Amino acid sequence: MRQLAEMSGIHATTIQRIVDKRVGPQGASPETIQRLANALQVRESEVAKWAGQNWNGNGPYVPPKEADLLGPRQRKALNEIIKAMAELQRAIPTSGQAA
Repeated sequence: MRQLAEMSGIHATTIQRIVDKRVGPQGASPETIQRLANALQVRESEVAKWAGQNWNGNGPYVPPKEADLLGPRQRKALNEIIKAMAELQRAIPTSGQAA
């Protein structure tokens, strides 16, 4: 575990939580999953599966340039919609897991 922590730059406790599927309601961050996958030379989706998370492989969300036209209230509303959708997505078990 210590060697993987050194290779990935991820704290050993965080890695242990992922292994034990105790990463909390937010799940492991995409950056953490990517760094572990790179260190282990496996796909990000494999590490996400170990953590009990779905992985769409699309990388970080980048809004279209038209989003610059939105005002503060509209951006806040859009952020809330994205957070709600992500929360639902996290609740969907990965294949092979019970609901």
